[in-house]
Amino acid sequence: MGSSSTSSTSLSSTSSSSSTSSTGLGLISSLGLGSGLNVTAIINAEVGMVESPIAQLQAQQAKITAQVSELGQLKSLAAAFSDAVNSLALPGGWQAMSASSTSSAVTATVTGAPQVTSFNVQVQQLAQSQETATTAVPAGQALGSSGTLSIQLGRWSSGSGSSSFTAGTAPAVDITLSASDTLSSVASKINAANAGVTATVLTDTTGERLLVQSNATGAAQGFQMETTDSQGQTGSASALSALAFDPQAGSFGMAANAHQSAQDTQATVNNIPVTSSNDTLSGAIAGLSLQVNQVTSTPAHVTVSANTTAAMASVQSFVAAYNALNKQLGTDVQYNSTSNTAGVLEGDSAAENLQNQLRQLMLHSTSASSTFKYLSDVGISVGDGGMLSVNTGKLSTALSQHPDEVRKLFTAGVYSSNTPGASQGLAVQMQHFAQSILSVGTGLFDTKSASFQSRLKQLTKQQSQVTANGNALRAQLQARYSYLDSQLTQTTKMSNYFTQQIGLWNNSSSSSSG
Repeated sequence: MGSSSTSSTSLSSTSSSSSTSSTGLGLISSLGLGSGLNVTAIINAEVGMVESPIAQLQAQQAKITAQVSELGQLKSLAAAFSDAVNSLALPGGWQAMSASSTSSAVTATVTGAPQVTSFNVQVQQLAQSQETATTAVPAGQALGSSGTLSIQLGRWSSGSGSSSFTAGTAPAVDITLSASDTLSSVASKINAANAGVTATVLTDTTGERLLVQSNATGAAQGFQMETTDSQGQTGSASALSALAFDPQAGSFGMAANAHQSAQDTQATVNNIPVTSSNDTLSGAIAGLSLQVNQVTSTPAHVTVSANTTAAMASVQSFVAAYNALNKQLGTDVQYNSTSNTAGVLEGDSAAENLQNQLRQLMLHSTSASSTFKYLSDVGISVGDGGMLSVNTGKLSTALSQHPDEVRKLFTAGVYSSNTPGASQGLAVQMQHFAQSILSVGTGLFDTKSASFQSRLKQLTKQQSQVTANGNALRAQLQARYSYLDSQLTQTTKMSNYFTQQIGLWNNSSSSSSG
């Protein structure tokens, strides 16, 4: 019985030990922190839920970034359209003329806005400078006398076998010469004096010669050279007379040698005399420059006519610039049902309004011309999708038959808010529209871009806030689970201790019973 009692007690103790051990393990399991628990995954999942809006915000940001890029492309196309319209709005662009000549002796160049005309040009003489030369002397020979050389620009005239000189407005230039000077040093002094002439020394088989030439052509560019030696002698009596050129004082010095007189170009336009100091008749015909290249035996016939090629090229450039902008706008604001893709700016009211306004602008009218009212009147028509096309035959006819009316259709007036739009040329109306949408700071493109940039900043700020909230939650959860982990560690240690003690107690009881 005693033995049974002891045995019973032992069994009871063992049962109690097993019960206590099971309770300790159950406590640990109830915390949910048993072996295999992935705390990192739990935290990432909870933080991921908080940060889930970032994907949507990034998608919005990517869309707006694409819209900003596309807006820049549209602005570039709008600027090209504006440039083309500006060319049409300039009256000078419609007054383009061309000139031709039947002879290479006379060439014509348009420099302004000449009238349509034709005329004959006969050239009697070409402009030239005065050229003189001294008699040859041995190379390096000194003058042998000092004195002064005076150079005066002016005009020579001949009559009754004699020459007379009329001084120009510029004062004479005096050059001091020394007895040791040679022709080379004299030439250097002349060139340094800026007297309106250039001196050169020519060496040939007979010796050296001083060549003197006026710097410019024309009768008024003649020159007189007078010398005064150290004894006060002038004219042919001067010891320096070899350097003189003064035909009215006598045939001595350079006047005794062959020389070329300064002269103007002389020509006739339809038998009316015209002159020029050079080879260009720039003022004879308004807006036209006539270059004369040689004396003519028969008149050169010059024709001035309207240059429709330039005007047509300007129109074609305008149409191409408009079509490029209109096509891009169409792509950006429409939904492509074939590819099931939306345009970058689909649903954007500003872009849609721009497209509508641009197309309506091509249908505007003007009262500036009595012959033409719409673009279609000169062969520029609006087709599918608002695209423009040009009937070159109709445009060419309008330019040839009514050039002034075509010009008025596009260029009449300067835009003013106080002037009825219909009284202004179509290009002037378009020019104002282009300027308004491209205006710095206040134009459609700048204001829309500013709006996009503002929205991008908001999205960036929202993403930063969501990320900050996620980071805060992550830190909170990590702290919480860290605390639980520390509690788990303590509980596990206590459980192990109790389990060990119970085991020892059970072993002790078993030994006593034996």
